[in-house]
Amino acid sequence: MSKVFISNKLMVMIICLTMLLPVLNLDSRNSNNTIGYLSEPNLDGLTPKALVPPPSLLSPTDGSALSSTSVTLNWLAVPTALAYNVQVDTSSSFSSPFVDNTDFDTNHAFTAPGDDVYYWRARAMDFNEEWSTWSSTWDFTVDTTPPGAPSLVSPANGAETNDQTPYLDWSAPTGSAVQYHVQVDDSVVFFSCIIDILTSNTYYTCTTTLSEGNWYWRVCAKDAAGNWGSWSAIRNFEVDITPPGIPTLVSPTNGDHIVDNTTYFDWTSASGANFYQIQIDTTSSFTTPVRDDTTANTYYTSTALADNLYYWHVRAGDTAGNWGTYSSYWTVTVDTTAPGAPTLVTPTNNDDINDPTPYLDWSTVSGAVEYDLCISNIGFLCPTLLLVYSKFKLHLHNFR
Repeated sequence: MSKVFISNKLMVMIICLTMLLPVLNLDSRNSNNTIGYLSEPNLDGLTPKALVPPPSLLSPTDGSALSSTSVTLNWLAVPTALAYNVQVDTSSSFSSPFVDNTDFDTNHAFTAPGDDVYYWRARAMDFNEEWSTWSSTWDFTVDTTPPGAPSLVSPANGAETNDQTPYLDWSAPTGSAVQYHVQVDDSVVFFSCIIDILTSNTYYTCTTTLSEGNWYWRVCAKDAAGNWGSWSAIRNFEVDITPPGIPTLVSPTNGDHIVDNTTYFDWTSASGANFYQIQIDTTSSFTTPVRDDTTANTYYTSTALADNLYYWHVRAGDTAGNWGTYSSYWTVTVDTTAPGAPTLVTPTNNDDINDPTPYLDWSTVSGAVEYDLCISNIGFLCPTLLLVYSKFKLHLHNFR
Protein backbone atom coordinates (compact mmCIF):
# COMPACT_ATOMS: atom_id res chain seq x y z
CA MET A 1 0.00 0.00 0.00
CA SER A 2 1.28 3.46 -0.89
CA LYS A 3 2.33 5.66 2.02
CA VAL A 4 2.15 9.02 0.27
CA PHE A 5 -0.70 10.03 2.56
CA ILE A 6 1.62 10.17 5.62
CA SER A 7 1.57 13.68 7.08
CA ASN A 8 3.25 15.42 9.99
CA LYS A 9 0.42 14.24 12.16
CA LEU A 10 1.13 10.66 11.16
CA MET A 11 4.85 11.07 11.77
CA VAL A 12 4.15 12.18 15.32
CA MET A 13 1.88 9.21 15.87
CA ILE A 14 4.53 6.82 14.50
CA ILE A 15 7.20 8.26 16.81
CA CYS A 16 4.86 7.80 19.77
CA LEU A 17 4.06 4.29 18.65
CA THR A 18 7.77 3.46 18.26
CA MET A 19 8.36 4.53 21.83
CA LEU A 20 5.67 2.09 22.94
CA LEU A 21 6.82 -0.89 20.88
CA PRO A 22 8.94 -2.51 23.60
CA VAL A 23 5.96 -2.36 25.93
CA LEU A 24 3.25 -3.49 23.48
CA ASN A 25 5.18 -6.49 22.12
CA LEU A 26 3.36 -6.16 18.73
CA ASP A 27 4.93 -9.38 17.48
CA SER A 28 2.30 -11.23 19.48
CA ARG A 29 -0.48 -10.11 17.02
CA ASN A 30 -2.91 -12.85 16.13
CA SER A 31 -1.97 -13.94 12.61
CA ASN A 32 -4.98 -16.27 12.44
CA ASN A 33 -7.58 -13.47 12.61
CA THR A 34 -10.19 -14.90 10.21
CA ILE A 35 -12.58 -11.94 10.33
CA GLY A 36 -9.97 -9.56 9.00
CA TYR A 37 -9.77 -7.18 11.98
CA LEU A 38 -6.29 -6.23 13.23
CA SER A 39 -5.48 -7.24 16.78
CA GLU A 40 -3.41 -5.89 19.61
CA PRO A 41 -1.48 -7.91 22.25
CA ASN A 42 -3.25 -8.59 25.48
CA LEU A 43 -0.62 -7.84 28.15
CA ASP A 44 -2.04 -10.45 30.50
CA GLY A 45 -1.13 -13.16 27.96
CA LEU A 46 -4.74 -14.01 27.01
CA THR A 47 -6.18 -14.23 23.44
CA PRO A 48 -5.63 -10.99 21.46
CA LYS A 49 -8.70 -8.81 20.89
CA ALA A 50 -9.89 -7.13 17.66
CA LEU A 51 -8.45 -3.64 17.09
CA VAL A 52 -9.87 -2.13 13.87
CA PRO A 53 -13.38 -3.09 12.64
CA PRO A 54 -14.61 -1.74 9.30
CA PRO A 55 -16.33 1.65 9.37
CA SER A 56 -20.12 2.01 9.27
CA LEU A 57 -21.33 4.01 6.26
CA LEU A 58 -23.54 7.06 6.89
CA SER A 59 -24.38 8.93 3.69
CA PRO A 60 -25.46 8.95 0.96
CA THR A 61 -27.75 6.26 2.28
CA ASP A 62 -28.02 2.99 0.47
CA GLY A 63 -30.28 3.26 -2.59
CA SER A 64 -30.63 7.03 -2.32
CA ALA A 65 -30.79 9.48 -5.23
CA LEU A 66 -28.88 12.75 -5.56
CA SER A 67 -29.73 15.69 -7.82
CA SER A 68 -26.14 16.99 -7.97
CA THR A 69 -22.85 15.59 -9.24
CA SER A 70 -21.14 17.10 -6.17
CA VAL A 71 -21.07 14.22 -3.72
CA THR A 72 -19.75 13.94 -0.17
CA LEU A 73 -19.33 10.48 1.35
CA ASN A 74 -19.56 10.13 5.14
CA TRP A 75 -18.90 7.25 7.53
CA LEU A 76 -18.59 6.74 11.27
CA ALA A 77 -15.16 7.08 12.87
CA VAL A 78 -13.56 3.90 14.16
CA PRO A 79 -12.01 4.68 17.60
CA THR A 80 -8.79 2.75 16.99
CA ALA A 81 -8.37 3.79 13.35
CA LEU A 82 -5.54 5.98 12.08
CA ALA A 83 -6.77 6.48 8.50
CA TYR A 84 -9.46 5.41 6.05
CA ASN A 85 -9.58 4.22 2.48
CA VAL A 86 -12.75 4.86 0.40
CA GLN A 87 -13.56 3.56 -3.08
CA VAL A 88 -16.27 4.57 -5.60
CA ASP A 89 -17.06 2.68 -8.78
CA THR A 90 -19.89 2.25 -11.27
CA SER A 91 -19.51 -1.51 -10.76
CA SER A 92 -20.20 -3.35 -7.53
CA SER A 93 -17.05 -5.42 -8.17
CA PHE A 94 -14.87 -2.28 -7.83
CA SER A 95 -12.74 -3.53 -10.70
CA SER A 96 -11.81 0.01 -11.76
CA PRO A 97 -12.73 2.52 -9.05
CA PHE A 98 -12.44 6.13 -10.16
CA VAL A 99 -12.23 7.15 -6.49
CA ASP A 100 -9.63 5.32 -4.37
CA ASN A 101 -8.69 7.76 -1.66
CA THR A 102 -6.86 7.35 1.66
CA ASP A 103 -7.09 10.06 4.29
CA PHE A 104 -7.50 10.70 8.00
CA ASP A 105 -11.00 12.22 7.62
CA THR A 106 -14.30 10.35 7.90
CA ASN A 107 -15.63 11.95 4.74
CA HIS A 108 -14.64 12.43 1.15
CA ALA A 109 -16.00 14.87 -1.43
CA PHE A 110 -15.78 14.29 -5.18
CA THR A 111 -17.53 15.18 -8.44
CA ALA A 112 -19.38 12.33 -10.12
CA PRO A 113 -18.73 11.99 -13.88
CA GLY A 114 -22.43 12.14 -14.68
CA ASP A 115 -25.84 10.60 -14.08
CA ASP A 116 -25.36 6.96 -13.11
CA VAL A 117 -25.55 4.40 -10.29
CA TYR A 118 -22.47 4.46 -8.06
CA TYR A 119 -21.19 1.91 -5.52
CA TRP A 120 -18.99 2.84 -2.57
CA ARG A 121 -17.26 1.27 0.41
CA ALA A 122 -14.68 2.16 3.06
CA ARG A 123 -12.12 0.48 5.34
CA ALA A 124 -10.02 1.55 8.32
CA MET A 125 -6.26 1.31 9.06
CA ASP A 126 -4.67 0.97 12.49
CA PHE A 127 -1.38 2.42 13.74
CA ASN A 128 0.45 -0.56 12.31
CA GLU A 129 -0.80 0.32 8.84
CA GLU A 130 -2.91 -2.82 8.78
CA TRP A 131 -6.31 -2.63 7.10
CA SER A 132 -9.66 -3.84 8.30
CA THR A 133 -12.05 -5.63 5.98
CA TRP A 134 -14.20 -3.51 3.71
CA SER A 135 -17.46 -2.11 4.99
CA SER A 136 -20.71 -3.18 3.37
CA THR A 137 -21.23 -1.85 -0.14
CA TRP A 138 -23.81 0.88 -0.63
CA ASP A 139 -25.09 2.42 -3.83
CA PHE A 140 -26.59 5.77 -4.76
CA THR A 141 -27.86 7.31 -7.98
CA VAL A 142 -26.78 10.64 -9.37
CA ASP A 143 -29.74 12.03 -11.31
CA THR A 144 -29.55 15.62 -12.50
CA THR A 145 -32.27 15.23 -15.17
CA PRO A 146 -35.70 16.51 -14.06
CA PRO A 147 -38.86 14.66 -15.04
CA GLY A 148 -40.98 15.89 -17.92
CA ALA A 149 -44.10 17.99 -17.59
CA PRO A 150 -47.29 16.08 -16.72
CA SER A 151 -50.13 16.00 -19.27
CA LEU A 152 -53.42 17.28 -17.85
CA VAL A 153 -56.35 14.91 -18.42
CA SER A 154 -59.48 16.30 -16.79
CA PRO A 155 -61.30 18.59 -16.55
CA ALA A 156 -60.85 19.29 -20.25
CA ASN A 157 -59.70 22.76 -21.17
CA GLY A 158 -62.69 25.14 -21.10
CA ALA A 159 -64.95 22.59 -19.39
CA GLU A 160 -67.93 23.65 -17.30
CA THR A 161 -68.86 21.94 -14.05
CA ASN A 162 -71.26 22.43 -11.18
CA ASP A 163 -68.86 20.61 -8.84
CA GLN A 164 -67.27 23.13 -6.50
CA THR A 165 -64.69 20.58 -5.34
CA PRO A 166 -63.70 19.17 -8.74
CA TYR A 167 -61.56 16.11 -9.38
CA LEU A 168 -58.29 16.95 -11.16
CA ASP A 169 -56.46 14.26 -13.11
CA TRP A 170 -53.18 14.11 -15.05
CA SER A 171 -50.85 11.53 -16.57
CA ALA A 172 -47.37 10.69 -15.23
CA PRO A 173 -44.54 12.40 -17.16
CA THR A 174 -41.39 10.88 -18.60
CA GLY A 175 -38.91 10.10 -15.83
CA SER A 176 -39.66 8.62 -12.44
CA ALA A 177 -41.86 11.17 -10.71
CA VAL A 178 -42.51 10.61 -7.01
CA GLN A 179 -44.35 13.83 -6.16
CA TYR A 180 -46.51 16.45 -7.85
CA HIS A 181 -47.14 20.12 -7.21
CA VAL A 182 -50.72 21.21 -7.97
CA GLN A 183 -51.84 24.83 -8.24
CA VAL A 184 -55.34 26.23 -8.80
CA ASP A 185 -55.99 29.95 -9.09
CA ASP A 186 -58.53 32.37 -10.50
CA SER A 187 -55.65 34.13 -12.28
CA VAL A 188 -53.57 32.70 -15.11
CA VAL A 189 -50.40 34.08 -13.45
CA PHE A 190 -50.97 32.04 -10.23
CA PHE A 191 -50.05 34.92 -7.90
CA SER A 192 -52.31 33.89 -5.01
CA CYS A 193 -53.22 30.24 -5.47
CA ILE A 194 -56.32 29.12 -3.62
CA ILE A 195 -54.94 25.55 -3.91
CA ASP A 196 -51.18 24.94 -3.71
CA ILE A 197 -50.47 21.37 -2.58
CA LEU A 198 -48.07 18.44 -2.98
CA THR A 199 -49.27 14.90 -3.63
CA SER A 200 -47.78 11.56 -4.62
CA ASN A 201 -50.86 10.70 -6.73
CA THR A 202 -51.64 11.59 -10.33
CA TYR A 203 -55.00 13.00 -9.24
CA TYR A 204 -56.40 15.38 -6.66
CA THR A 205 -59.89 16.18 -5.42
CA CYS A 206 -60.08 19.82 -4.39
CA THR A 207 -60.75 20.19 -0.67
CA THR A 208 -61.31 23.94 -0.98
CA THR A 209 -64.78 24.94 -2.23
CA LEU A 210 -64.41 26.94 -5.43
CA SER A 211 -66.80 29.81 -6.08
CA GLU A 212 -68.60 30.33 -9.38
CA GLY A 213 -66.29 31.60 -12.08
CA ASN A 214 -63.29 30.71 -14.20
CA TRP A 215 -60.38 28.76 -12.69
CA TYR A 216 -56.89 27.89 -13.96
CA TRP A 217 -54.78 24.88 -12.95
CA ARG A 218 -51.37 23.33 -13.62
CA VAL A 219 -49.09 20.55 -12.30
CA CYS A 220 -45.34 19.88 -12.17
CA ALA A 221 -43.44 16.76 -11.09
CA LYS A 222 -40.46 15.94 -8.84
CA ASP A 223 -38.30 12.81 -9.04
CA ALA A 224 -36.64 10.79 -6.27
CA ALA A 225 -33.45 12.84 -6.60
CA GLY A 226 -35.35 16.06 -5.84
CA ASN A 227 -35.35 17.48 -9.37
CA TRP A 228 -38.45 19.53 -10.19
CA GLY A 229 -39.62 19.46 -13.80
CA SER A 230 -41.39 22.12 -15.81
CA TRP A 231 -45.02 23.11 -15.28
CA SER A 232 -47.63 21.48 -17.45
CA ALA A 233 -49.67 23.47 -19.92
CA ILE A 234 -52.28 25.62 -18.16
CA ARG A 235 -55.93 24.64 -18.42
CA ASN A 236 -59.04 26.44 -17.31
CA PHE A 237 -62.52 25.33 -16.27
CA GLU A 238 -65.65 27.16 -15.20
CA VAL A 239 -67.60 26.47 -12.03
CA ASP A 240 -71.30 27.14 -12.65
CA ILE A 241 -73.91 26.25 -10.04
CA THR A 242 -76.77 28.39 -11.44
CA PRO A 243 -79.51 26.27 -13.07
CA PRO A 244 -81.26 27.41 -16.28
CA GLY A 245 -84.80 28.81 -16.39
CA ILE A 246 -88.11 26.97 -16.76
CA PRO A 247 -89.53 26.24 -20.24
CA THR A 248 -93.16 27.11 -21.11
CA LEU A 249 -95.21 24.38 -22.78
CA VAL A 250 -96.74 25.26 -26.16
CA SER A 251 -98.32 22.24 -27.83
CA PRO A 252 -100.25 20.00 -27.72
CA THR A 253 -102.39 22.38 -25.70
CA ASN A 254 -103.43 21.28 -22.27
CA GLY A 255 -106.26 18.73 -22.45
CA ASP A 256 -105.99 18.29 -26.21
CA HIS A 257 -107.08 15.11 -28.04
CA ILE A 258 -104.96 13.93 -30.96
CA VAL A 259 -105.13 11.08 -33.43
CA ASP A 260 -101.38 11.03 -34.18
CA ASN A 261 -99.63 8.60 -31.86
CA THR A 262 -96.19 9.95 -32.91
CA THR A 263 -97.00 13.15 -31.13
CA TYR A 264 -95.14 16.39 -31.73
CA PHE A 265 -94.38 18.29 -28.49
CA ASP A 266 -93.24 21.89 -28.42
CA TRP A 267 -92.10 24.40 -25.76
CA THR A 268 -90.29 27.72 -25.43
CA SER A 269 -86.55 28.04 -24.83
CA ALA A 270 -85.27 28.68 -21.30
CA SER A 271 -82.52 31.09 -20.30
CA GLY A 272 -79.12 29.44 -19.82
CA ALA A 273 -80.31 26.13 -21.30
CA ASN A 274 -78.17 23.88 -23.51
CA PHE A 275 -80.62 20.96 -23.71
CA TYR A 276 -83.97 19.78 -22.40
CA GLN A 277 -85.45 16.72 -20.73
CA ILE A 278 -89.04 15.71 -21.56
CA GLN A 279 -91.02 13.16 -19.60
CA ILE A 280 -94.31 11.60 -20.71
CA ASP A 281 -96.25 9.41 -18.29
CA THR A 282 -99.71 8.00 -17.72
CA THR A 283 -99.68 9.46 -14.19
CA SER A 284 -98.95 12.96 -12.96
CA SER A 285 -96.33 11.61 -10.52
CA PHE A 286 -93.99 10.67 -13.42
CA THR A 287 -92.68 7.72 -11.42
CA THR A 288 -92.49 5.39 -14.46
CA PRO A 289 -92.46 7.63 -17.54
CA VAL A 290 -93.15 5.92 -20.86
CA ARG A 291 -90.80 8.45 -22.49
CA ASP A 292 -87.85 10.11 -20.78
CA ASP A 293 -85.57 11.71 -23.34
CA THR A 294 -83.07 14.55 -23.72
CA THR A 295 -82.85 16.83 -26.73
CA ALA A 296 -80.96 19.97 -27.70
CA ASN A 297 -84.14 21.24 -29.44
CA THR A 298 -87.23 22.98 -28.07
CA TYR A 299 -89.40 20.31 -29.65
CA TYR A 300 -89.71 16.54 -29.60
CA THR A 301 -91.53 13.94 -31.67
CA SER A 302 -92.26 10.82 -29.68
CA THR A 303 -92.23 7.29 -30.93
CA ALA A 304 -95.66 5.65 -31.15
CA LEU A 305 -97.79 6.07 -28.04
CA ALA A 306 -100.63 3.76 -27.18
CA ASP A 307 -104.10 5.28 -26.96
CA ASN A 308 -104.29 6.82 -23.51
CA LEU A 309 -104.33 9.97 -21.45
CA TYR A 310 -100.80 11.29 -20.95
CA TYR A 311 -99.12 13.85 -18.73
CA TRP A 312 -96.01 15.67 -19.96
CA HIS A 313 -93.55 18.23 -18.67
CA VAL A 314 -90.10 19.61 -19.61
CA ARG A 315 -87.05 20.94 -17.79
CA ALA A 316 -83.84 22.62 -19.01
CA GLY A 317 -80.22 21.61 -18.37
CA ASP A 318 -76.84 23.19 -19.05
CA THR A 319 -73.37 21.86 -19.91
CA ALA A 320 -72.19 22.40 -16.33
CA GLY A 321 -74.61 19.68 -15.20
CA ASN A 322 -77.25 21.95 -13.66
CA TRP A 323 -80.92 21.08 -14.14
CA GLY A 324 -83.70 23.60 -13.77
CA THR A 325 -87.17 23.02 -12.34
CA TYR A 326 -89.72 21.08 -14.37
CA SER A 327 -92.48 23.07 -16.03
CA SER A 328 -96.06 22.56 -14.91
CA TYR A 329 -97.51 19.47 -16.57
CA TRP A 330 -100.10 19.36 -19.32
CA THR A 331 -102.30 16.48 -20.46
CA VAL A 332 -102.94 15.11 -23.92
CA THR A 333 -105.11 12.22 -25.01
CA VAL A 334 -103.90 10.02 -27.84
CA ASP A 335 -106.87 8.39 -29.60
CA THR A 336 -106.18 6.62 -32.88
CA THR A 337 -109.32 4.39 -32.81
CA ALA A 338 -112.16 5.69 -34.99
CA PRO A 339 -115.72 5.38 -33.60
CA GLY A 340 -118.13 2.98 -35.21
CA ALA A 341 -120.62 3.94 -37.93
CA PRO A 342 -123.94 5.40 -36.78
CA THR A 343 -127.16 3.55 -37.57
CA LEU A 344 -129.68 5.70 -39.45
CA VAL A 345 -133.08 5.82 -37.76
CA THR A 346 -135.32 8.26 -39.53
CA PRO A 347 -136.39 8.88 -42.23
CA THR A 348 -136.30 5.20 -43.03
CA ASN A 349 -134.64 4.01 -46.17
CA ASN A 350 -136.62 4.94 -49.33
CA ASP A 351 -139.18 6.82 -47.25
CA ASP A 352 -141.36 9.43 -49.01
CA ILE A 353 -141.90 12.60 -47.02
CA ASN A 354 -143.56 15.88 -47.78
CA ASP A 355 -141.48 17.90 -45.30
CA PRO A 356 -138.92 20.14 -47.08
CA THR A 357 -137.11 20.48 -43.75
CA PRO A 358 -137.02 16.89 -42.64
CA TYR A 359 -136.05 15.66 -39.21
CA LEU A 360 -133.04 13.34 -39.39
CA ASP A 361 -132.13 10.91 -36.63
CA TRP A 362 -129.41 8.26 -36.08
CA SER A 363 -128.13 6.13 -33.24
CA THR A 364 -125.51 7.30 -30.74
CA VAL A 365 -122.02 5.86 -31.28
CA SER A 366 -119.82 5.09 -28.27
CA GLY A 367 -116.91 7.48 -28.00
CA ALA A 368 -118.27 9.90 -30.59
CA VAL A 369 -118.41 13.59 -29.72
CA GLU A 370 -119.51 14.93 -33.13
CA TYR A 371 -120.85 13.72 -36.44
CA ASP A 372 -120.52 14.61 -40.11
CA LEU A 373 -123.78 14.71 -42.09
CA CYS A 374 -123.88 14.59 -45.89
CA ILE A 375 -127.03 14.83 -48.11
CA SER A 376 -127.07 14.28 -51.87
CA ASN A 377 -129.68 13.50 -54.51
CA ILE A 378 -127.31 11.72 -56.90
CA GLY A 379 -125.53 9.20 -54.65
CA PHE A 380 -122.58 9.68 -52.37
CA LEU A 381 -120.11 8.52 -54.97
CA CYS A 382 -121.03 11.54 -57.07
CA PRO A 383 -118.41 14.29 -56.80
CA THR A 384 -121.08 16.95 -56.22
CA LEU A 385 -122.99 16.96 -52.95
CA LEU A 386 -126.03 19.08 -52.40
CA LEU A 387 -125.42 19.54 -48.70
CA VAL A 388 -122.48 18.76 -46.41
CA TYR A 389 -122.91 19.34 -42.71
CA SER A 390 -119.90 18.65 -40.50
CA LYS A 391 -119.33 18.25 -36.82
CA PHE A 392 -122.82 18.06 -35.47
CA LYS A 393 -122.68 17.71 -31.75
CA LEU A 394 -126.15 16.12 -31.67
CA HIS A 395 -127.47 13.27 -33.68
CA LEU A 396 -130.77 15.03 -34.29
CA HIS A 397 -131.11 17.74 -36.90
CA ASN A 398 -133.93 19.69 -38.49
CA PHE A 399 -133.40 21.29 -41.89
CA ARG A 400 -135.10 24.63 -42.24
